[in-house]
Amino acid sequence: MALGRISALTDPLWGTTNNPGGLAKTEFTSAAFAYEVATLPGANRLASAFIKPLNWGTWGLSAFRFGDEIYHEQFVSVSFANQLGIASLGGRINYVQYSAEGFGTSRGVSLDFGGVAQLTPQLSIGAYITNLTRSQLNTLHDDPLPTRLFTGIQLELSEKVLLLTEVEKDIDFDAIWKAGVEWDVYKKIFFRTGYQLPLRTASFGVGTVRSRLSIDYAFQWQRISGTSHQASATYRFQRNQK
Repeated sequence: MALGRISALTDPLWGTTNNPGGLAKTEFTSAAFAYEVATLPGANRLASAFIKPLNWGTWGLSAFRFGDEIYHEQFVSVSFANQLGIASLGGRINYVQYSAEGFGTSRGVSLDFGGVAQLTPQLSIGAYITNLTRSQLNTLHDDPLPTRLFTGIQLELSEKVLLLTEVEKDIDFDAIWKAGVEWDVYKKIFFRTGYQLPLRTASFGVGTVRSRLSIDYAFQWQRISGTSHQASATYRFQRNQK
C-alpha cells in the first residue's frame, strides 16, 4: 500500500493476490499476513498468503477479506508460476464470495494471468489481467466479476532507490495512474511513498528486513474515503531447492 497500491511488480509473495507472474521470483518457502484498518466504516481488509517454491515452479495459496458483517467480500486463491528465460509467468484461480445483509450470498470462480520480465539488471516490466474469462456471479442477473488490466515498470535508479509506475484499467471505468518510490535508508530499513491519479491518493510507509522476518507499515490518505493504516509481516522458512 505504501507504494500507491502498485501491484504489477511489487513483493513477489503477494503475487498470490496481485500479479501471479511474480511468484516465481520467490526464493523461500514463505508465509505472510496483512491487516488494514480504514476510517471509512466497513472498509477494513485482511489478507494472508503462503508460498512453496519447487523444482518445477512455485505454488501459492492466499485468502482475502474486505468489509464487515453488513457487507463483505471473500476470496480464496491458488496460484502457480514458473520462470521461462527472462520472464516469470503465472496464473491464479479464485473462488469469490460476496455477502450483503438482506440480499444473501453470491459466488463465482475467476481466472487471472500475468507475467514479469527483467529486461536489464535495472529495468523490469510486469502486466496481469484479472477475470480473464469474464466470469459471472451466480445471481439472477449473472453479474460479471470485475475485469482489470495492470501494466507497470520498475527502474532501479541506484542500489538504494527504486522507481515504480503503473496504469490500472477496469474495462468499465477510467484508467488510474500510480507512481511510487522505495528508498533503502539505512541497512535494510526502507522508506516508501506513492501517489494515484485521478483518485488523489497519497501513501507513505516504512519497512525493515531482519534475518527471515520482514515487517512493514503503511499509511494512506484518499480524498473521498479518508485515511487507512496497514501492517504486514512476512516470514521466510527456508531456501527453496529449485
